[in-house]
Amino acid sequence: MVGLGVAVLVLLAAGVLLLSQTGLARGPFRKLVSQAIGRPVAVERVQLYLLTGAPETVFDGLRIAQPTWAGPGDFLTVRSGIIRTTWGSLLQGHPVISLVELDQPVLNLRRSNGGTNNWTFQTKSPRTLERLVIRQGRLTALDDGLKLHLTGTVATGAPQKGTVADRLLVDTSGQFGRRPVRLGLVEPRSLQRRSRGPTRSN
Repeated sequence: MVGLGVAVLVLLAAGVLLLSQTGLARGPFRKLVSQAIGRPVAVERVQLYLLTGAPETVFDGLRIAQPTWAGPGDFLTVRSGIIRTTWGSLLQGHPVISLVELDQPVLNLRRSNGGTNNWTFQTKSPRTLERLVIRQGRLTALDDGLKLHLTGTVATGAPQKGTVADRLLVDTSGQFGRRPVRLGLVEPRSLQRRSRGPTRSN
């Protein structure tokens, strides 16, 4: 019986390594993410690192499509990223995502005249996200009802003194109707909004 158990573990480890190294993980990863959010998903490369204390999924070239009403294009593209979880949460049936890292994401937010937005997904994710790291992100936000169009950057920064959570740093500028506007967000601490009038020249 002991020999049979060892053989099963060896076969399981071999299967995990085969899935990780031959690119066979890309299809299941794409399907899992697509089903979780109810949107078409594409990804160029996926590597699994499961034989560790904290299983990781490393991916390149992730693309999440816009909903049909928002027209063509992508809601989110990510150059590369990491998703880390824990064996304990997986075995308990309540997955906890301990870390998500996104390198050079491009996020396109859209809200229609009727108030429909593209960041509300069809299904509710049961997963808990403990930490999000964003590097060199770009953001575009278009609100048809408010006549608001913003472009700018999004990233996470080091926690402020006395806190443990990474700060979300957003810096955008654009048009609010016909008026130039700049919107900056440092979450969870402050929200800064400043309209810019005509620039004077000497």
